[in-house]
Amino acid sequence: KLWTEFEARQKLAGVGVFGSQPQTPEKVTTINFKPAPGYHAALAFQTAEPLPCIVFYQCDSRILRESAIQ
Repeated sequence: KLWTEFEARQKLAGVGVFGSQPQTPEKVTTINFKPAPGYHAALAFQTAEPLPCIVFYQCDSRILRESAIQ
């Protein structure tokens, strides 16, 4: 969880995971979430007004396969 948050902040700063020093742009918001059981993810963005709306969708691959067959 901490690594994914660090990675998101580094990428936001444009220095990559192995950049020189850890970067923290001002007014950064980080959201941690689990996209699937056993996985952690983080989204970092510079805080803006109004705050962005983040929506998560879940896709059932069985439905996709059934619709592709028809």
